[in-house]
Amino acid sequence: MKRILMLVTAILAAGCGLEMETDADGLGTAKQPILLPGGSTTTGTSYQESPTQLIANGGFNKYVAGWDLVGNAKIIGNAGSAGTDGLMFNYGSWGTPGAARQRVSLPWSATSAKVAFQARVMGSEYRAYRQVFRVRITDNYGNTLKTLLELTPATSTLTTGWHSFGPFEIADLKGRDVKLDFGLAVASENVLDWRVDNASLLIWQ
Repeated sequence: MKRILMLVTAILAAGCGLEMETDADGLGTAKQPILLPGGSTTTGTSYQESPTQLIANGGFNKYVAGWDLVGNAKIIGNAGSAGTDGLMFNYGSWGTPGAARQRVSLPWSATSAKVAFQARVMGSEYRAYRQVFRVRITDNYGNTLKTLLELTPATSTLTTGWHSFGPFEIADLKGRDVKLDFGLAVASENVLDWRVDNASLLIWQ
């Protein structure tokens, strides 16, 4: 009877494309499929069900390393979404461009890689000011590989308050060293403060 059960289980599993595992009694059972991003499945154990965070200090703690700050980009207290530290543009250096960048390596094994973050503009008259807020994925030399977000006075209807952006899929860049780049370009000295918080780049593999 045991042999018959094992044979029937093996036939059913093969028909469904599932792998088999054997218990202590020698009975075979089919492994349960694992849902992958995008809806495909696998029965192996190599797929990582819990994602890995590649961004260091995505909450922009001013006492923690991780970001390369340029120009008017600063990490200051009370600039975050919950009153904690956060990234702020135009703090103490008006009318100059700024950027916050972090380098990461996307592994070849990544099946999904998603970028997300929060941002807000401090003021209610954004459309009257000449600013361009961009979030990009670049190579190590600053060349744009993907533009995830670009807000300009001519195209944006962004209101005040914190807004969540993403997730943006970048798995097609796997196997490369890239940079997550938050940048503010200004063409006028009469500008508003931009704030960014909770940046993340999660990968599944």
